[in-house]
Amino acid sequence: MSERVMAAMSGGVDSSVAASLLLDAGYDVSGGTMRLNGLAAEEVAVGDAAAVCDRLGIPHFVFDKRREFKDRVVSFFAKSYMEGLTPNPCVFCNRHLKFPEFIVSAAGKGYTRIATGHYARVGFDTASERWVLKKGLDAAKDQSYFLFGLTQDMLSRVVFPLGELTKRDVREMAQELGLPSAERPDSQDVCFLEPGQDYMAFLRDRMGYVTNEGEFIDRQGRVIGRHQGAAGYTTGQRRGLGVSSGGRLYVLGKDMGKNTVTLGPPEALMTDRVHVDKINFVSIAPQSGDFTAQVKLRYSRDSIEAKVIMTGPDTALLELREPKRRSAPGQAAVFYDGDTVLGGGMIV
Repeated sequence: MSERVMAAMSGGVDSSVAASLLLDAGYDVSGGTMRLNGLAAEEVAVGDAAAVCDRLGIPHFVFDKRREFKDRVVSFFAKSYMEGLTPNPCVFCNRHLKFPEFIVSAAGKGYTRIATGHYARVGFDTASERWVLKKGLDAAKDQSYFLFGLTQDMLSRVVFPLGELTKRDVREMAQELGLPSAERPDSQDVCFLEPGQDYMAFLRDRMGYVTNEGEFIDRQGRVIGRHQGAAGYTTGQRRGLGVSSGGRLYVLGKDMGKNTVTLGPPEALMTDRVHVDKINFVSIAPQSGDFTAQVKLRYSRDSIEAKVIMTGPDTALLELREPKRRSAPGQAAVFYDGDTVLGGGMIV
C-alpha cells in the first residue's frame, strides 16, 4: 500500500506542484489547508487550494487553527516588538505552529507524513543516525533559513518535493498541468497583516498596544529629535526617521525602558561579534564546544564564516571573519556547513 502523505496547500504554485509531484511519485496524497488569520485573502486561498485539489483529483481538508495561531504566533510577534525586538514570525511559526499542528492534523486523518512547498531538502544520515536539513538547489529561492527550528521528529515526517527544482521549473510544471495557481504571484507580506497595513498599526488596532512619543538621541546621549514610539524602529533603519543631519543617520539601538532610539552613522552599525540565544541544532547533535560554520544573519544576506563559541546549552558568541552590518535583535542567525543546516538561534 502506498504511503499516505498530506500536502500543505496554500493555493499557490509551489504547494500545487508539490502535491502533483507526490502523486507522480506514487504516494497516496491529499491536500490540507490551515485557517490561521481569518483575513479575506485567506478565504480566497482556501478556495484556490480546494480548486487545485479538485484538479488533481485528491481530497482536500481544512483545519481551523486561528486560535492557536493567535495565541502562539501573533502574541509572540506583538510581545517581541514591544520588547524592542524585530522578530521573524515565519521562523517561529514553522517551529511552534505550522509543522507540529499540521503533522498532528494529518495524522488524525490517517496520513503518516506531510509535505510542504518549501525549497529545501531533507535526508537521513546513516553515520550519525540523524535526519539532515539541507538547502534547496535553487540558491535564489532556498528557504532552509526559515526551517532551522525544526526538530528531528518533524524532519522524519516531512517531504520537500521542490528541493531539487528551481522556481522556473515549478512554474513551467504548473502551466503544463493546467493548474489554476500557475501564474499566482508569490506572497511577500506577513500573513496576518491586512494589505498595506504596517505592523505598528496592527499592534495598535488589533492588539491594543499603546506607544508613546520619545526621544531620538545620538551616541553621546544628546537629544536630536522626537519619535513616535521606540517599538516602531528597527536596528539599521534609515528611512522614515524625520531627523535632519549633516550626514546619513541610522538606528543603532533602542532602550525600551527609557523609550529612546539611538541614531548614528552607518559605520557604527559594523560589528564582528554577534550574541545568539535559543539555539536549536537540527542536523547535528547539540554542541558544547566551539566550531566553525558559515552563518547567515538575515535571509537576504550571503553567509559569512564565523567561529561559534558556545557560552551555554543554547547560547553562543559568533566571531565573524570580517565585520558586517549588525542585524536587528530578534532576527535569526543560521549556521551552515556547506549545504547542510547545522542549526541556528535568535540574535540578541
